[in-house]
Amino acid sequence: MAKGLIDMFIDSIFDEQWVGRHGEKLTEQELKFVKLFGRKGKILRNVYLPKDNGETSEIDVLYITQKGIFVFESKNYSGWIFGDEKGQYWTAMLPNRQKNRFYNPIKQESHACEDQS
Repeated sequence: MAKGLIDMFIDSIFDEQWVGRHGEKLTEQELKFVKLFGRKGKILRNVYLPKDNGETSEIDVLYITQKGIFVFESKNYSGWIFGDEKGQYWTAMLPNRQKNRFYNPIKQESHACEDQS
């Protein structure tokens, strides 16, 4: 089935990178809302951490407080998300019935944190 003109237009505007950045910004805004209730902390976005092999791993959002460091992997999907903590991949079922498979965000952030220990 060919894509309609409107679908192609929307795809060109809302590319995957923009959608990801927007999701990270929404997470940051929610954390700023939490700060309004007296929860002090520092919010950092798009933190790149060096790995032993010379590569880097990215953490979408870090929230640093006196109680700990909280790591957020931000996903910006609409629809149903299927997955569990042990699975390698999760699946997003979008409203248009399109399925997107993506790496388990729990494992993704666990690996980023393990690289720093």
